[in-house]
Amino acid sequence: MNFTELVAAVLGRDISPHSPQTTMTDLGITSKELVILLASMEHEQGCVIDFDVLAGLSTIESFERLLDSSRRGS
Repeated sequence: MNFTELVAAVLGRDISPHSPQTTMTDLGITSKELVILLASMEHEQGCVIDFDVLAGLSTIESFERLLDSSRRGS
């Protein structure tokens, strides 16, 4: 499952029409929803996302890269 699919499954939002550079703020995703998404990512991938990593995330693309790297075990 990619990040776009995860957002659709967890939040019921279709973000596929948006560009990869679209920010979570531009999508209207609240901090509470972001925490729910991150918990879902951790659960799905069986990993823990370090808080320092989260500070650098803001766009669809950055979350997609994080999800991809967690799949590879990086």
